[in-house]
Amino acid sequence: MQIENALARPFSRWDVAHGRGESAYGYFARLVANEGHSSLRVYANEIGINGRNLVPEEMLAAIRRLPLSVKTISDLERWTPIRDGSLYRIGAETARLKQMSMTTRRWCRSCLREARHHRVWWDFTAYRTCPTHCEALVGRTVRGGMVRWHWPHFDVGPDGMDLAVGAEPGSSAVPIGLERFIEGRLTGDVGLPLSDVPLNHVLDAVDTLGTFLEDDGFVALTMPQDDLRDRLAERIRDTVPEEKRRRGVHGSLGHLVDGSGGEEPGSLRPWLERQFLEAFAEVGRIGRKRFSHAGIERRDFTLAEAATELGVNKKGLSRFAKRLSIGHTPWKDAHSFSREDVEALRAKVADLITLRETIPITGIPGHEFRFLERAGYIDSHSGLR
Repeated sequence: MQIENALARPFSRWDVAHGRGESAYGYFARLVANEGHSSLRVYANEIGINGRNLVPEEMLAAIRRLPLSVKTISDLERWTPIRDGSLYRIGAETARLKQMSMTTRRWCRSCLREARHHRVWWDFTAYRTCPTHCEALVGRTVRGGMVRWHWPHFDVGPDGMDLAVGAEPGSSAVPIGLERFIEGRLTGDVGLPLSDVPLNHVLDAVDTLGTFLEDDGFVALTMPQDDLRDRLAERIRDTVPEEKRRRGVHGSLGHLVDGSGGEEPGSLRPWLERQFLEAFAEVGRIGRKRFSHAGIERRDFTLAEAATELGVNKKGLSRFAKRLSIGHTPWKDAHSFSREDVEALRAKVADLITLRETIPITGIPGHEFRFLERAGYIDSHSGLR
């Protein structure tokens, strides 16, 4: 290629059909291979663009100088991640920089066997299994050779092994809902859940739920809201000690309920925080002043509320609960009772009999019960009524 041609057109040949989902850097790599070169990095440097690190917009700009069809250019623009501050924009979708990786190549062997080109959804870090073939993505050949982006070929790896060898469609049994969702958002599928939420915010929520539940975050995010709260409450109960839960939600859930991260338009963080709060209210103590503005239904009782619920004297209930070690007393005479605590107290109160009622039952005069109490045979509780 003559220097003057390189300046006008970065490639001497462009008879390469663009593939579905192919980004500018994937197509650029195939154009490099079509020129007979074996290094995308060297070729890019020679034509004056960054060859060390992938800069998608530079490669897209170079490709625009070729006499390609309007549709091909339009499709390339649609599938190419363009950096915009802390986000990538891929057509109408957005992803955080950390939600995509273009350091090494990953691929579905079965997809490559059908069509030898890159798909942009493979670059999402959360995209691990091909939903079409139920097959895990790989980043190495069957011989273990890693494939980096400076290698421009999609038929064989640097070690000479066919990149499609080892394809095992149907070999993965892990859920593929998230991968199907990501691919569907990028291809413009209709009827997807959360279609009105920016993709980067969906992926944030999936990561938060997946990390907390140690399970599929997308399944959790898309399940009915009541079921999600039940799952969260169960997980909180299983992983946070009861004593810690009784001290409050902040000490138990920390950054999950600190009110941060919800200032971005379309963020699911405020909604997700509410789910955690409502779930925590099932199994722990929510501070009244701090969270009254959220309208969270309180599930714990103060001493006064518990006394009213049970129809007993407040001071008497305080002594009674402490003696039975029911409820939580974080400091001095402040009490917190869960619904289970209140029901346990109700049962204990119902079991009590008055001193007068003991005489016909036992035949023992009331004043003699003091000796039995002192000997530790019975317990007496005063001041409840």
